[in-house]
Amino acid sequence: MSVRETFLAEAATRILLTDGAWGTQIQNYKLQESDYAGDLGLSHDQKGNNDILALTRPDVVDAIARAYFEAGSDIISTNTFSSTTISQADYGAEHLVKELNLANASANRKIADEYAAKDGRPRFVAGALGPTNKTLSLSPDVNDPGYREITFDYLKDVYREQVDALVRKHQPRVLVADLAHHLRRHRLALPVPLRRQPAQPVAPARVPDRHAQQPQQ
Repeated sequence: MSVRETFLAEAATRILLTDGAWGTQIQNYKLQESDYAGDLGLSHDQKGNNDILALTRPDVVDAIARAYFEAGSDIISTNTFSSTTISQADYGAEHLVKELNLANASANRKIADEYAAKDGRPRFVAGALGPTNKTLSLSPDVNDPGYREITFDYLKDVYREQVDALVRKHQPRVLVADLAHHLRRHRLALPVPLRRQPAQPVAPARVPDRHAQQPQQ
């Protein structure tokens, strides 16, 4: 049975529970900058770079994943919300994007398989893709409304790089287009690279945005 078939079969018989936010769970550890930075030798301050913990504090990532499975989650997401070259540029860690995605996906997949082996109930890993801090639909310069910091094709390539890393060797069972408040910004760009993995379920996640334009009646 394929991943998709297994997922749909499980979803047909019961409600599948997802995990919760990773950021707030990480905050509970009250980590210092040195915890984030580790011995990677990066020039930028790394505090707040949650995704890099898979390399510098994997024990934290593992503990959170286990806690969600212990709480009953069927699906946990990878801690990769900011694991793109665009987002990691803020931390001078663009060159680690592939490693971040591979490390997070591998760790979660290993733990998911461990819990599935205990009781025979499949556990799924969702590759989390965040919105980045760039926009395709708005100009950051009020004096130049036609200006864009990035192009459609560049953003597509950025997401393709992340997806390729997430689905390599330790591929997540479900890819989640987790765009939060900025779904409208990338609604066109994101599906392009995701469609290259047609056998994997894709679940777009949406957090209501009070600033989003409401459809006209």
